[in-house]
Amino acid sequence: MPERLRRSPKKRCRLQKPGQGELTEMLLAGDQAALGAAMAEAAEAAGLSARSALIQHHNQVNQFARRILEGMGLEQLDRDIAALAGTAPETAQALQGRRAALSEQVRALVDRNLVLFSRGETEQLREEALRNARLTALDRAQSGADARHRARDGEAAARPLR
Repeated sequence: MPERLRRSPKKRCRLQKPGQGELTEMLLAGDQAALGAAMAEAAEAAGLSARSALIQHHNQVNQFARRILEGMGLEQLDRDIAALAGTAPETAQALQGRRAALSEQVRALVDRNLVLFSRGETEQLREEALRNARLTALDRAQSGADARHRARDGEAAARPLR
């Protein structure tokens, strides 16, 4: 966790016990500002920033979301939830719910970065594939699709209306 996000023991949440992680503390305290700052810093470390992103395809969303959560301290959070399950099950359950909400927030952040920064790469990839494709392969694929559409449309026209 970044040094600037660390808190002194005096500022710890009443529910936090020594040995709990900072992410646990932020979630228990409901400190949205600290969570946002930690998320932004972990996103930057994972390759997502306000100016550019390494993410290029939709199938990378979970990978980047996981990297961000791990950068925020997910492993310690999971250990803290497991430890609290035996001693304070209500707190553990509440923390598990907040963990799920945080995961959704991180996933939404990654999705936004994908939309913002991947559009150009997707278009370039499609154009490159079309440039490199053999025209005869494209003609065969198109003629096959046309034949399927004609067959489907012909079947629809042949059926009586009810």
